[in-house]
Amino acid sequence: MAIRTILSLCTANTPDSEIKMVAGLCEETGAHLSLIVIGVSSYPPIGEYADTTFLVWAKERDSEVEALARRVASARDILSAQGVSFNVESKYLLEANIDDEVALRAFFCDLVVLSNSIMINRVALQPVIEGAVFRSTRPVLIVPKDGHPTLKPDSIMIAWNTGEEAARAIYSAIGLMKNAANVTVLMVDPVANADESGEEPGADLATYLVRHDVNVSVDVVHSEGRDQGALIKQHAAAVKAQLIVMGAYGHSRLRERIFGGVTEAIMKDPTVPVLMAH
Repeated sequence: MAIRTILSLCTANTPDSEIKMVAGLCEETGAHLSLIVIGVSSYPPIGEYADTTFLVWAKERDSEVEALARRVASARDILSAQGVSFNVESKYLLEANIDDEVALRAFFCDLVVLSNSIMINRVALQPVIEGAVFRSTRPVLIVPKDGHPTLKPDSIMIAWNTGEEAARAIYSAIGLMKNAANVTVLMVDPVANADESGEEPGADLATYLVRHDVNVSVDVVHSEGRDQGALIKQHAAAVKAQLIVMGAYGHSRLRERIFGGVTEAIMKDPTVPVLMAH
């Protein structure tokens, strides 16, 4: 996958360091950055006391719009100084409309980057995930707090569960894998039979990647009841991975929210950048 356009989302409170980080990814790849500064609008007051609260609501709205404008202006200054191709604009949206906007913008990019300020935003996060992960058809790079991502990683780890979501993530990352010194395929508790992981778990994927000139090895880990999300992070540290590639939400979102799941565990506390696809 050639990366020519990167979409990144931020808020009025996003620190300069995160904007510089995404600009650095564009410098690596020669990509254009489309930066959208998102503000979440509340609904206007209705009901018995609407008249008395409307002025307060309007004042807060004006203040939030002004904050977005300041962030847009400062982001443009930062990106101009770094010399990357970019466009920056703000969108002040109701929470219910954020996913539509994100999905539409992502159609015209090659990669969506979500930095920490979005991942910890309790109001914007769910609609952003809905638009970026579930509706955009594009891979999403999640960057941990104070992370230093690269689109030219030397070491990559694939969390492979034979699912279609992981297969899409792998396909999206082929270009990155070709240039990596080593790529590790991690399989946790694979079932060795023809209907699931094959007689030799991971062999089919390794063969496919070798045909793309990827230097690949396969590691099989038995969880013995341990949390899979934690195992993925631990193994990534063991192989010194600079990037994890994995599928997003192999189970239903409702099930993941209620019972927990690997996607939620990795998203909430990534230790290295994670490239996900659904």
